[in-house]
Amino acid sequence: MGIPRNLLEISNYESYQWPEPLPLTSESMSIPYPLDVLHGIIGEAVREAVKIVGCPVALAANSALSVLSVAGQGVANIHYTNQKSAIPLSLNLLALADSGERKTSADSLFGDVLKAWGRSKEEELTDQLKERIADIKSWNAELNGVQRAIEKAAEKGEDTFPLKEKLKDLQRYEPTPVYVPSFVLDDFTQEVIGNKLTKKWPSAALLSNEAGSFFGGHSMNGDSITRTLALLNKLWSGEEHTVDRRGGDSYTIRDVRLTVGLSVQPAVIENFYAKNGVLAKGSGFLARFLIAWPETTQGYRQLTEADILEKPKKTGLNLFYAKLHELLERQYINGHDGKLTNLQTLTLTKEASKIWLAYYNDAETSIRAGGDMEHNKETASKSAENAARLAGLLHLFSGEGGTLVSAEIMQSACILAGWYLYESRRFFGELALPENELLPMKLEKWLINYCKANNTTKVSRSEVLQKITPIALRKAEALKAALIVLAQTHRVSIAMEGKVNIININPKLLEANHGA
Repeated sequence: MGIPRNLLEISNYESYQWPEPLPLTSESMSIPYPLDVLHGIIGEAVREAVKIVGCPVALAANSALSVLSVAGQGVANIHYTNQKSAIPLSLNLLALADSGERKTSADSLFGDVLKAWGRSKEEELTDQLKERIADIKSWNAELNGVQRAIEKAAEKGEDTFPLKEKLKDLQRYEPTPVYVPSFVLDDFTQEVIGNKLTKKWPSAALLSNEAGSFFGGHSMNGDSITRTLALLNKLWSGEEHTVDRRGGDSYTIRDVRLTVGLSVQPAVIENFYAKNGVLAKGSGFLARFLIAWPETTQGYRQLTEADILEKPKKTGLNLFYAKLHELLERQYINGHDGKLTNLQTLTLTKEASKIWLAYYNDAETSIRAGGDMEHNKETASKSAENAARLAGLLHLFSGEGGTLVSAEIMQSACILAGWYLYESRRFFGELALPENELLPMKLEKWLINYCKANNTTKVSRSEVLQKITPIALRKAEALKAALIVLAQTHRVSIAMEGKVNIININPKLLEANHGA
């Protein structure tokens, strides 16, 4: 079946008056990050980071919140409604940024303190580690000796009961492990995450400013992605998770915490979502993320003479580091035995509870038909919980002390959660699209590149079917569907030249970038 003539075909391309191309997606600008609600140490540290690095505010804020989440998740939980048990303070954060936005520099300003503290703690525990190695060697030698003695006694027909009892005693008194804090995971597989949390340290972080290896790696492909998403979702919720190992013993991950702080180029997440969007969205994986997609600062980062002659001020950053050290030491006390079982429980004041309730109800109302979040229900449904997590972390850093989260902090957390919620709406409305919505965008990009390379404004439909990538568009029905979308938005038209279907490109697309 051909493409509908009344929609696509024009009789005289040269005389055709092209209308302005319509957007392919519901484009919107990112609103400024609500930095003013990050009071005290955190806000000052983020401001200094932005001045030093020159990155968008949201990228620096995400870096700070990622590090704060790593420290705070091992200190406390928060109980914000009697309908649920206390929940972790762990955050999942995702920043979308093109190359050159200086996300790596921002991450270093905030994240290097985690590595430095971990190294200092390892040095502090050196003697204990040496003692444990010696104890393990002695214990293994004694264990092996008793096992050999049992074998020999059994061969001779002698009574093995006393030896078996000794073996039981030895196994009961296996030397206690020395757990050394080390937070950042270099590998994203389920096996590595599970091993790190159960055998190394019960608080960890997936932190990466080049998260293409996360979204495009083995753990996010094939049969692995379902297991990976299930694990990450359960860790975010604080649930236990059983790992089944082929040819090995299964084990259960419990009483642990995980922060996820990722930065990725939009094209990477676009490709990931085209392949795995149904599963990622259906499982609620991306709905748990606080997503930031800020406007670029590239081209606006001019330096002054003072910038190059004077050392940058780090007053706020140094206070941030000091407070972070304090929280990390508290986490060490909680996790030194390999589990996070005795965490403090934060609760809301009556006024804070009213603010949280109002935010929850607003988010719930927004998912109604015609509401702001009608097409972003999954994220909106998680937003109030993220507000509670943010409030708990801000409280730990506020210096207020105690376990009661104030109304002021809850208000700040709700404003932050609301900002991230609207960013996620942009993300799901413009970038994280299903394949049938992405293909018109990919077709247009290919057509524009072809026309520019060949100094033309048209291409035959048959040539597109032969050469276009992605190859999904080499199927006639897929190409037809994509062309209809481009025609409806005044981006292409079809004309017959003899018996050849010709795709004409709106010249305005070749003159300037008209957003998809």
